[in-house]
Amino acid sequence: MIYVTGFFLLEFYFFKKLFNSIRILFPNRLKARHKRYIVILIFLLNLFPITQFLNWSFELLFDLDLFDFGNSVLENYLIHYPFWINILIVLQAGILLLPVDLIRLLLFPFTKNHREKLKTWNAKLIILVYIFFAVYVPVRIYYDINFVEVRYTEYKTNELHESLEGFKIGLIADIQADYYTDEARLDNYIDKLNEAEPDLVLIAGDVITNSADYIPAAAKALSKVKSKYGIYACVGDHDNWAYGRDIMKSRREVIETLDKESIYMLDDVNYKIKIDSAIIGITFITDTYSDRIPASLLDSLTSDLDGSDLKILLAHQPNEKIVQRAVSNDYNLMLAGHTHGGQITILFPFLNLSPTLFETPYVRGDFWFGSTLLVVCRGLGFSIAPVRFNSTPEVVIIELNKL
Repeated sequence: MIYVTGFFLLEFYFFKKLFNSIRILFPNRLKARHKRYIVILIFLLNLFPITQFLNWSFELLFDLDLFDFGNSVLENYLIHYPFWINILIVLQAGILLLPVDLIRLLLFPFTKNHREKLKTWNAKLIILVYIFFAVYVPVRIYYDINFVEVRYTEYKTNELHESLEGFKIGLIADIQADYYTDEARLDNYIDKLNEAEPDLVLIAGDVITNSADYIPAAAKALSKVKSKYGIYACVGDHDNWAYGRDIMKSRREVIETLDKESIYMLDDVNYKIKIDSAIIGITFITDTYSDRIPASLLDSLTSDLDGSDLKILLAHQPNEKIVQRAVSNDYNLMLAGHTHGGQITILFPFLNLSPTLFETPYVRGDFWFGSTLLVVCRGLGFSIAPVRFNSTPEVVIIELNKL
């Protein structure tokens, strides 16, 4: 409720400034009927929260689902996408315009002789910013839904076993098969991974979103992955939610369905893979919202990979406590997903602002802690919003080389 209220206040602030700017630049063009059209447009752009509120009210009072479109194309293009495009235009433009207002407020006592001219310039700036983001936002959303980037990174160490020289680890995450992440999106993602020809593929959890109906689809897509030394995954948040609160049933069905395709989702265990004469030791950690790993088990697992030439910790969430365990126990790599790379990321000078930052500072990319490299993959799927903004899905390829 706080976030919804905050958005509507920002939306009111933004559109009020936009209307005032139009009135300043075109004083004789904004008629009463135009204002009515604008109010109707704003109402239509906010149909998503309006229908959600009405659904909640009718379900509470009459046990009736008033608006049930069944994830139809009509619902997406008339309700969902217009709302998210609008909210992102308002957020992106509004956050950039707020500092301008603060600067104007600070300079107000010193601009007495230029206020009318500054008012006109400010109105032009507001309209230009709105026009730019009215184009940029939908184009960027389209790009971030339909394209996948392959990001290459390198891990170098003097102690690398000769059998691991040039070895490539493919990291993917947050497949999240569902209505929005359909077969076409899944196949495009897997194709990008296969084009990079990884030797070993690791999945940082979340192969579905929240329905058991999509478990076979996730397994089918992942069965197309080509990997010489196998495909392994840790448990993600959404892998627990196929059957609501019955997290163990959900997890069991995901694991068993993947196992039939020779994809191994491992739950709080150490596993060793022989690569010629070298051994890669991998710790698979299950640390999710609904099932946090006990500190004693985390300590036990992370201190028991003796004899490994390369140590990897794979966990869904890049939690600080797990990062510290990986560093203190001399892991070479810690690999994670979960963040979607800050699925909604607002551009600001020198900063990328995302709600994900409230949860972790490790939103996307590579983070070095001495000789330990943390890699956070942006993954593929969606959470809450059926869009991405300034966070293109990615496949990460980690190449091992000797210093």
